[in-house]
Amino acid sequence: MTGIFEKVTQQSQTKSTAVVEKNPLNLAASWYVAMPSKDLGKKLKQIELFGRQLVAWRDQNGQPVLMEAYCSHMGASLALGKITDDCIQCPFHHWRYDNSGNCVSIPDIENVPPTARQVTYNTAEKYGYIWVWYGSVTPLFPLPEFSAAEDEKHNYMPWRIRVNTKTTVRRVLENIYDHYHIIALHHMPVNGYCWRNIT
Repeated sequence: MTGIFEKVTQQSQTKSTAVVEKNPLNLAASWYVAMPSKDLGKKLKQIELFGRQLVAWRDQNGQPVLMEAYCSHMGASLALGKITDDCIQCPFHHWRYDNSGNCVSIPDIENVPPTARQVTYNTAEKYGYIWVWYGSVTPLFPLPEFSAAEDEKHNYMPWRIRVNTKTTVRRVLENIYDHYHIIALHHMPVNGYCWRNIT
């Protein structure tokens, strides 16, 4: 006769206990919108981008910083930490990381190992958004200039939509400019002449 404990133990031995992290999305190396600028204040903010959990914060100069959300030491969520001396401080062992991801302070440790660091992402803030580079360690090109978004923004009506999707940005853009797609599949009454004038 097999007891309940033995059944549970036997079942758990056949299942993998490994945690599988989501694979990053296979997107083209480019600049992507992380969030509207107004969404990032003085507090830490955990976000999901590119299939990864990240933490966003502003340094003492107000520049946005995006880094992996889990501390490279023991995996605690840095989003639960705090900003101290212009660094993000882990809530678990109080390791402190600067805006470039380098660990600059470990309590009771004089020489911080150079491998103690967090992965960070290049950011830019423009046009009312925080942009993040994805696809390579360093940006292959600067954030494109959209002069109309700065100089002529009073002539345009902003249209924002936030959708979780399992496709690429390119596919979304291809379909959003196809007004027949909007009419046929989404049953939105969009006049072709009007739509051409909007885009």
